[in-house]
Amino acid sequence: VGLAIGVSDGDVVKALLVALVFHQFFEGIALGARLADNLSFSIAKEVTLVMIFTISAPFGMAIGTGLGYTMNPNSADFLFVQGFIDAICAGF
Repeated sequence: VGLAIGVSDGDVVKALLVALVFHQFFEGIALGARLADNLSFSIAKEVTLVMIFTISAPFGMAIGTGLGYTMNPNSADFLFVQGFIDAICAGF
C-alpha cells in the first residue's frame, strides 16, 4: 500500500492513507499478539520481524514517491508504472 500511495495523487491518496492506517493498526496488533504469545522465537527474530513491519510502509512510500516525482503523471509510462505497482500491492 505504501508503494500505491507514493504513485497516487489527489483524493486517491486520502483513501489509501486511511486504508493504510487501519490496516497497519490491526496488523500491528496481530503481530504483537503473536509475539507476546511466546511462539518460541528468539529475541533477535522478534526484533527482526518488528523492524520489517515498522519500515515496510514508509520504505514503500519513499520508493513510490521517488518514482512519482521522476515521471510525468500525464504520460503512458506513468500509468503503466502505477498500474504495475498497484498490481504488486494487490498481490497479482
